[in-house]
Amino acid sequence: MTGGQFVSLSWALKSALAKIREDYDYDFINGITGGSFMVQASHEEECKAWWTTGNQAVYLDFASRAFGVPMRRIPQDFRYPSGIEAFMEDPEGYFSEHLEEPLAESLESEIPVIAQGCFGGFRAGHWSVIAGARDDALVGLPALADDYEATEDLPWQIIVLGEPGEEPDPVHLIREAFSHAVELHENTAPSDPGWVTGKAAWDMIAGGLDQDVYCEACGPDSHSCLHWIISCAAGACLSAMHFTDMAGEIMEVSSPHLAEAVERWREAVEALLPLTALETVAALLARDRPAIAERLALARDKQGLAVEALRGFLSS
Repeated sequence: MTGGQFVSLSWALKSALAKIREDYDYDFINGITGGSFMVQASHEEECKAWWTTGNQAVYLDFASRAFGVPMRRIPQDFRYPSGIEAFMEDPEGYFSEHLEEPLAESLESEIPVIAQGCFGGFRAGHWSVIAGARDDALVGLPALADDYEATEDLPWQIIVLGEPGEEPDPVHLIREAFSHAVELHENTAPSDPGWVTGKAAWDMIAGGLDQDVYCEACGPDSHSCLHWIISCAAGACLSAMHFTDMAGEIMEVSSPHLAEAVERWREAVEALLPLTALETVAALLARDRPAIAERLALARDKQGLAVEALRGFLSS
């Protein structure tokens, strides 16, 4: 998760697919999962740093079709933050009831499992890969690690992969992925209750600047929450640029609409880059919040123009 590649679900899926299919490019996976186009916020999740890692598995069914690999989210009715609250009431009972059996079946078939919550601490929210078990510990590849680790912590949700089938032609999937970018910006994508995406999320992120403490859950450290949100947003725009470039090559088309989208996302990244330094965010939160708001609004508007360009491509 370096170089602006912040979506742990896409990294975990990349690692799992490399085991059973092939080693796909991160930005291709991120575009298929919607991570390249996702800026999100929640009315129900009090810690704003959690906004970037919460409701990520929005287009799991599409990803399953796109890679020709069955994927199931378990529990199927998992929701944020109520699902995590249910887990915390009785982690072992929750694990035994919902996750243990499908996890064991997948590992016995030597198919990796993507899990959230068991590596990296409870509130990190990162997705990881579980590759096996040793004694009483799960063994896996945490999102921020270079090698496999063991943990006795339990996941609160998993994605199990099935046996791969025929790999689809990606050309026919690109347009659908771009239509998801439009949905995400317009806040019409499938989502858990209380979550918003796109322009509505940008406005919620900026709206926190009107509060004395940006993130009430984190108090004095809330500048870290804003910094993480902005860094992930910049990483998403970078990924959207790369996915769109890649899409043109895959489809073997030269489109002014796609070129326009890439340029607008580039401008969105440039608006956010000064805020990807933690000390800059901390200083501006203390002395010049309008400067933050101005850059967030510029990035939001540039992303909107990129989506309009995609809409032009889809209608051409």
